[in-house]
Amino acid sequence: GVDVANFPGYFLFPEQLESFNVLPQQRYRGSQYVVVKFSMKFNVPFDDFLKISAPVGVVWDSSNLEFTSNQAEMDAQPIVSDPPVIDPSRRNRLTLRLRMNLLQGFEYGFRARVI
Repeated sequence: GVDVANFPGYFLFPEQLESFNVLPQQRYRGSQYVVVKFSMKFNVPFDDFLKISAPVGVVWDSSNLEFTSNQAEMDAQPIVSDPPVIDPSRRNRLTLRLRMNLLQGFEYGFRARVI
């Protein structure tokens, strides 16, 4: 089967999700924030990776990513990870190496800029 979940053009690996939402905070051209929220069907262990791919034609803003997973701002559980990595050959893919376990049934979220 397919190992990614999608939401109108956005994809998240691994796919074992209860929910997956992408919420743009503005709707204009140029760099802008999106909020990604999800909850897992199964636990995801410490040191695993999350990979989030934006739609074709949308890239993560590597010069001004402003990534945050602050619980108060996201109204979701924070994600503790190494700094996000944007693949230079696939700028629409953001990778997070987890420094915590993601637990089943909790909603996690982050905000970052896309172009």
